[in-house]
Amino acid sequence: MVLEKLKKEMYGLLTQKIDVSFGIKYTDFTITKNQKEGYGDFTSTVAFSLSKVLKRPPIEIAEKLTVEEITTQSLKLRIEAVAPGFLNIYLLQDWRLMLVEGIQRGNFKAEQLHDLLNTSGEDCSVLKNKMEYIVFRTKWVLEVLEGEGIEADMYLSRGNYTPTCLEMALVDGMVSLLELQEPAVLQQMVETFERYQNAIVLRKLEGHYRSFVLGLFLAINNLFSYLIG
Repeated sequence: MVLEKLKKEMYGLLTQKIDVSFGIKYTDFTITKNQKEGYGDFTSTVAFSLSKVLKRPPIEIAEKLTVEEITTQSLKLRIEAVAPGFLNIYLLQDWRLMLVEGIQRGNFKAEQLHDLLNTSGEDCSVLKNKMEYIVFRTKWVLEVLEGEGIEADMYLSRGNYTPTCLEMALVDGMVSLLELQEPAVLQQMVETFERYQNAIVLRKLEGHYRSFVLGLFLAINNLFSYLIG
């Protein structure tokens, strides 16, 4: 749901830019997550379809739709034009961490994977057992530290902490899991979390970093609790 909300805000921004720049209401386009590193977080080919309507070169249209920096309801972003007419959208906050914030608050959908896990019988029993332990462990850690006045960071995307490679692997795992909803992705995420949990000692972490780690624990606890529930 968080990803859909982000796309909706970007879509609204582009339709407004089209209206202001060309004086038409145009909504026949999509925004997709970019798979190529270095080309933005999201991309749109709207300039190509719009060129058929306006009878102008795509790159000329794309350049009219660029944005140096703008803040929407929940996003800060910039939009660049790339020949022959692609629009690459760069989020100035990490949208993946924003997605994790949504999971912390229960703002996600994973019915397909939930139903698969709970109707597959013995096929997923080992995986579910591991998830149940992770749910138990993360809940225990969160409750113990909360009792000491140490709470999870609920605004991961706004902090100054730079996640480690293993932490971003967990974040990317949550993103892929909600997007693909496949047991193989879930299995990989469980294995990543097991490595991560064994690699950290919460008591030795600095305050802001410890809160960030607890934020990840909370998101994983919410996600796994739902999937095995």
